[in-house]
Amino acid sequence: MAMKNSQSMIRLIAVAAAIVVALALGLGLGLGLKKDSSSEVVPTYKLVSDVKLDGLTAATFTDEPKLAFRTGMATTLDVDVSEVTITSAVDDNSARRRSLLAAGLKVTFEVNIAPESGESTDSVLAMVAAVTQKISETPLATIVTVLQKAFDTIAPTASFTIRVTTQPSTPTVKTVIIVNGITTTTTVCGTNQRVASGACVACSAGQSNKAGDDPAGADTVCDAGVPPPPPPSPSPPPPPPGTYCAANYHVVSNACVACAAGTRRNAGDSASGGDTTCFAISCAQNEHVVSNACVACAAGSTNAAGDLASGADPLATSTNAAGDLATGADTSCDTSAPSPDGSPDGSPDGSPA
Repeated sequence: MAMKNSQSMIRLIAVAAAIVVALALGLGLGLGLKKDSSSEVVPTYKLVSDVKLDGLTAATFTDEPKLAFRTGMATTLDVDVSEVTITSAVDDNSARRRSLLAAGLKVTFEVNIAPESGESTDSVLAMVAAVTQKISETPLATIVTVLQKAFDTIAPTASFTIRVTTQPSTPTVKTVIIVNGITTTTTVCGTNQRVASGACVACSAGQSNKAGDDPAGADTVCDAGVPPPPPPSPSPPPPPPGTYCAANYHVVSNACVACAAGTRRNAGDSASGGDTTCFAISCAQNEHVVSNACVACAAGSTNAAGDLASGADPLATSTNAAGDLATGADTSCDTSAPSPDGSPDGSPDGSPA
């Protein structure tokens, strides 16, 4: 009897334990202990590059010059100076430099691109791409100018003359992820690189890829890039063979004839077509006709628009009332302005009114 009671007790304890475990799992899932599949761990990206500076040595590259270098590179790359770190500075003793007897310094630097709170991986990768492009494509003259200004401002007493003869190297990219206090650093492919047989290689021309492919993983491919723009609309067909009149020529009996003075016509009349006509040039306001050309009025005088350059020069008319005494002082006639169409008396064709 005691044995049966013991077995019953064991079964009850097992059932109770199963119930407790089930409740715990249910509460855990409800309280969010299950991993959220939508959560994203955004890594910090570190871009490592180097640049060779002529005129400096490791011995002269002290704290102020280092700050000047970091400031200049931060300005060039459009990042905060706190994100630029110098990892090494060693004298460049290559045979070329020994032959030129010029001092040179190879400076390796690191740009830290960390995500802001709530920032997505795509947003950080866009920043990685922008900094990579600035490192690889900023003209040397611009880099030298910015660095020289930083050195002149921060280390003026040293009187350094900055010379950069080679483009900074294509940056190596590293990702840093911290999970539960454990930091994992991985060297990955940079912007516009892909994985091929365990190595990072450049994408083909016209293709692109975000940074972050792991060379330890499978091969990856680059995106095809932006599709080319559509071809331009076809040009209009050329005119058929033949003779075409130039500007200010018109067709008379299948020949190009110059327009009369004071008239005009656009180019393009076909001599093989019918006769065409030139049009009179109309003068603007405060212009008048002189030798079939529109000429500005003299200072202090005015004229309405509409004089036709194809007509005769408009003449002013002079009149005077009867009654001047020949025994008196000199007198003068009154002058009236010509009509807008060029006729002295206002009639369109110059005939008596």
